[in-house]
Amino acid sequence: MRKIILLLALSLSLYALEIDNFASKMGYYRDYNTALNEAKKQHKPLMLLVGTDYCPWCRKFERKTLHYPKVVAEIKQNFVAVIIDKNKDKGSYPNSYKSPMTPAVFFINPQNSNMLGNSVGYIRKNDYLEKLESVLFLYSQKGK
Repeated sequence: MRKIILLLALSLSLYALEIDNFASKMGYYRDYNTALNEAKKQHKPLMLLVGTDYCPWCRKFERKTLHYPKVVAEIKQNFVAVIIDKNKDKGSYPNSYKSPMTPAVFFINPQNSNMLGNSVGYIRKNDYLEKLESVLFLYSQKGK
C-alpha cells in the first residue's frame, strides 16, 4: 500500500510540471496580474487559459492546437497569454473566469477586464484560429 501511495504521489508531481513546462516553452505567463499588466502596456487582449495538469483534453489542446505554428504566431503577435492551473492557482485570478470544465480559454479586454469571448474544451486548430480572429475584431471594435 505504501508503495502505491508513493508511486501515485510521484506521478502527480510529474504532472504538476506540465503547465509550468508548457508556459516556459510557449512564453506564456503563469501569473494573471503580471499578464494583465503586460496586456495593458502592449494594448493587446489577454488570453487566459485555465487547465489542470491531469486533464487529457488540456494536453491534446496544447499539443494539437496551441503548438500549431499559425496559432503560435497569431497568439505571439496579437495576444498576451497566461496559463493558470484551475486547482493550484485558486484565488490568483478572478472568480468570473472559473470554469467547471477544462481547458477553458477566456479572452479579456485588459483595459476594463470585460470578456471578449471564451471557449471550453478541446478546439481544433482552424476553429481556434477563427476564434482568435473574431476576438481581435471585437477588441478593435470596442476600442483599445
